[in-house]
Amino acid sequence: MSSSHAIETFASCRISPVGAHTDHQGGLTLGLALREGIRFQGSSAEGTSSSLTSRGHEGICTLTESAVSSPLWQRLLTGLRERLHARVPLSRGIEGHLCSDLASGGVATSAAVQVVVARALLAANAVSFPSHDLMQLICANERAVTGAPVGVLDPAVILEGREGELVVVDAADGSCKKHRFSRRFPKHEWALVDVGVPRVLGETPYAARVEECRRAAEFLGSTSGRLGELSLPALRKRRGAMSPELVKRAEHYFGEVRRVRLAISAAAEGDLAAFAAIMNASADSLTQLFEVGVPETVRALAHLREVPRVLAVTYAGGGFGGHLLCLVEAGGTGALGLAASERGMQARAIHPL
Repeated sequence: MSSSHAIETFASCRISPVGAHTDHQGGLTLGLALREGIRFQGSSAEGTSSSLTSRGHEGICTLTESAVSSPLWQRLLTGLRERLHARVPLSRGIEGHLCSDLASGGVATSAAVQVVVARALLAANAVSFPSHDLMQLICANERAVTGAPVGVLDPAVILEGREGELVVVDAADGSCKKHRFSRRFPKHEWALVDVGVPRVLGETPYAARVEECRRAAEFLGSTSGRLGELSLPALRKRRGAMSPELVKRAEHYFGEVRRVRLAISAAAEGDLAAFAAIMNASADSLTQLFEVGVPETVRALAHLREVPRVLAVTYAGGGFGGHLLCLVEAGGTGALGLAASERGMQARAIHPL
């Protein structure tokens, strides 16, 4: 490999209709990989240094030691390269451009950019790396760089997603199972609505919510500090002695894991109405029990649910701003887009693999 060679890699973004805020607790969650994602186009480079440009980010990202003041995307990718190099030899770098189909805010763009760059680095060096290990490496890197105690949902769905499959992740060990939608499942469409409240996850109450889950878990007898180690009867037995705040966090977790299982069954049975109702119940729990809404997203949820042919609306990611995810009857995204624009929001159709 004495000369450079062209490299093109792709990583899907993801949606998670049900299963929010369960992965950091070692619970069950699910997602769908999208046709939309992030692309890298470039080549391998002589030596170990790498340089990247990105639409939407000014300047050139050099994957060398970065300072705290460096842009977040540069710190993420520099950390990724360092962690990957500690596991496999990377004697060559990459040079090229990153292009994203979607704006950040709930569709796992930060995980997708790490997957696409990891794939490019591995291709440049003609080495392989197990998907499960890469999932854990990306999760650890994002936690270290952003300070947000994220779970494995995003890289798991991005790495394991295949056409027509619902990826179900057991976050206790990162294992994934694939479930196909029934052929009887009615035709439908998906859309993202940008409410206009940007957010950086590490600057939101995300970490505070995870800490509250830890406190609830330890109060209920967990040795790991994760609610996934426990069952609902443990909460029922001791909820009277817990603070209302911790009860709400635990109630969301146990309810959401149950909704994941119900969503899997609805997909297998071809029951679109049930799947939509589960999505809406998840959103209500996120608003009322996990308290991830901001005034703008809470109002938008209520408004968009009233739009004809919109079946369900929930948070696209961890909440606190960003996008909302909408499940719509076939042919209904036009009406959704009009209703969103009337409120100063932007809607766009998205497409699972």
